[in-house]
Parts: sequence; C-alpha cells; structure tokens
Amino acid sequence: MAAPEAAPALAESAEQAPWAQLEAPARLLLRALQAGPDGARRGLGVLRALGRRGGEPFAWGRVLEALCREEPVAEGPDPRLLLKPLLLRLPRLCQRNLMSLLMAVRPSLPENRLLPLLQIARQDPSPDPDAWLQALGELLRRDWMVGSPLREHPHCLEGASVGSETCVGS
Repeated sequence: MAAPEAAPALAESAEQAPWAQLEAPARLLLRALQAGPDGARRGLGVLRALGRRGGEPFAWGRVLEALCREEPVAEGPDPRLLLKPLLLRLPRLCQRNLMSLLMAVRPSLPENRLLPLLQIARQDPSPDPDAWLQALGELLRRDWMVGSPLREHPHCLEGASVGSETCVGS
C-alpha cells in the first residue's frame, strides 16, 4: 500500500521542477542533466536513446526557446514576483551539464535559438555568478562565432537583439 502513496509524492515533485511544463523528451533530458558530475554524459545517452527510437530528431529549437522563455517566479526574502528565464531557474549543476552538453552537440543546434540562450547565460543577475558556468558559456560563444557569418560583428553578442538592425545591418 505504500506504493500508491509514493506515486502522488513523485508526481508532486515532478510538477515542482522548473521544467515540468516541457515536452517529455526535454524533461527526460533535463532530469539526466541533474545526475551529478556525469550529467552531460547521461544527457548524451538520452539523446542517443531518443534517436534510436526512429522518431523525429530531438527538437533543440523548441527546447532552447523554452529555456529562454521568461516566467513569473517568487524569489527573495520578501517573495516578489519576478520574470526569470527557465535557464536561470535550473539548478547550477543542471546549468553546467547543459552547457557541457551544448558544447558536445553544437553542430546540431539552431543558431537562431542558441544566441539568445548564450546572452541569457552571460547576463545572469545572480549576486554570485558561477565562474565555471560563465567559462563554459564563453567557450560556446567563441565556438559559435568561429562558425557564424556574424563573427565579423561581435557586438551582436553584446546585447543587440537577434534580427535587430544593429546586429543584422552592421
């Protein structure tokens, strides 16, 4: 009889995860990224397993877009409602493993979705930003710039929005 009681507890904890509203493959990937220091490796395993199913390729565009989407969240000692992207609501370990995984799968990522994610990671307003996470983001940005036609316009990474006249018309 303990099993029926455990099921609602698991469902409640899954609903409390920041990624609970994402599609099943994305939720599975983010749970794998939570698996400790080898989370990026486990994430690659999830991607391989999903690929072997023979269905659609992993929807990186939708996942990266969801990670950039701002949602209201109550934070701080006086729980004020703030808008915060899902990426910055993930636990630090998950963020680190995600950046490591993104470096590994970089060629398969849609650039138009990757750039906003990198900008969000760079602008983390946290009072104590994670230096390792910042370094991973910078490596990914550099890798993006090497393979991007916008590499001649580095100010596109400095806050100009993707598609803006400042970025595209330079």
